[in-house]
Parts: sequence; structure tokens; C-alpha cells
Amino acid sequence: MLKKAARSNDRGCGLFRNLREGNWLIEYLIARIRSMPQFKNTMSILSTFAALIAQIPKDEIPYYFCKLMRKLKYLFTVQIQKLRHETCQKASHGLLLSSYMFIGKFDHPKMPITIAAGLPHFSTGWTRSWGRDAFISFKGTLLLPGMYRDARSIILQFAGQFRLGLIPNLLNFGDQPRYNCRDAVWWFVKSILDYLDFTSDFSILSVSLPSHSPDSPEQTITLSEIIYQVYQRHAKGIKFRE
Repeated sequence: MLKKAARSNDRGCGLFRNLREGNWLIEYLIARIRSMPQFKNTMSILSTFAALIAQIPKDEIPYYFCKLMRKLKYLFTVQIQKLRHETCQKASHGLLLSSYMFIGKFDHPKMPITIAAGLPHFSTGWTRSWGRDAFISFKGTLLLPGMYRDARSIILQFAGQFRLGLIPNLLNFGDQPRYNCRDAVWWFVKSILDYLDFTSDFSILSVSLPSHSPDSPEQTITLSEIIYQVYQRHAKGIKFRE
């Protein structure tokens, strides 16, 4: 939208109009980037810009905002290229950068990071985190770019809601998750295998998680036990209804 408006010099578009009316977008960017320590240098540039923007005529703000966005895109691209995995050297730059758009961090004890099922309609609230979508895209979105810590976190989030041989199709921040999908758990198991292949982090298999399954009399269950129960429950037949 920004590129289209800038090319056509459409100063009357909604984005530029809002920039002239207030600093809400700039303040939002500052708040978002401040929570990302890897972009500390970028935060310094943005803070300086925010201080200067208040001193220029309102009609000139869209022009300088576009210049800032081009600079930020370059800085983010450089930083992301440093983080990506060596197997991603030949990947499309645009495809790699796009994967980061779907990943969001939240101040939530159960779900500090999630993958959006789609943009823009499946990106907020209860519609954001879907098991099937997350694990179909898991390898390309998290493992190829080298985001192993986030990949581990997402595996454990869904594993912590495992019950009756299934993982949630709709996680909803762990609040009344829905299990209305038969194959999400198989994409989940495949993603664990891919994660182990990329990281050799076999310690994840021993992580203790809360048990929600009648098959496990203990209050906790490990990830390796969850994988075993997936096969066991499906061998007997899944008859779960919400």
C-alpha cells in the first residue's frame, strides 16, 4: 500500500492522511521494535526520526515517512539475512522476508510466539493460531530461516494441549482449544522430526508438559510419550467428539 501510494503521489490516501493527523503509526512502530533486542540499532534510528518528525510541517511527513520505511526495510533485510540458516542461501529474498511477517511475539505466558494462519484475516485473537496451518508451514517459516528457538516454543505450545491423540486445530491461546482436525497431529509429528533433523536438539523429547489425556495417569507427560500416544491412539481408532 505504501509503495503504491508513493509511486502515484496519492497524498489523499488513508495512510498519508493519518500520518498528517497524528503520530499513531510511528509510535506503534517504536513500541513494536522496542521489544526486539536484535533490532537495537534500528530502534535508535526510529527514535531519532520520531523526535524530528514533530518539528516538520504535517504535509511533509508522508514524504519522510516513505524514506524511513525504505531505510528500515534495508536494515531489517540485512539483519534477517544474518539470522537465516545456511540452507536458505539460495532462497528467494522476498519469500524469506515474507515468512517473518507471519510470526508474532506476545506478552502471554502460554503463547509467547505464534504463527498467523493468514494475513490479514487470520492474524489476531482466537483466529490467529491454527495447528494444521502452523505445522504445514513450520519447516519453511521457522526452520529454513534458522529460527530454532521459536520453532521449539511453538512445538511445546501445541504439545502442552495434547489430548486423546490430537493436538488443537484452533489453539486460541490455550483457552478452550478446538480439536476439530484429524491430520494436524501428523503435521505436528513431522515438524518435530524436521526440527530434530535441523537442530539435533533431542532434549526437547524429554521436556515435561501438563497431561490432559486419560491414557496418562501422571500429571505430566514428555514429548516423546506424546508421540508414542499419537500412534497408539490412532492404531485403536480416533472417536473423539467435542
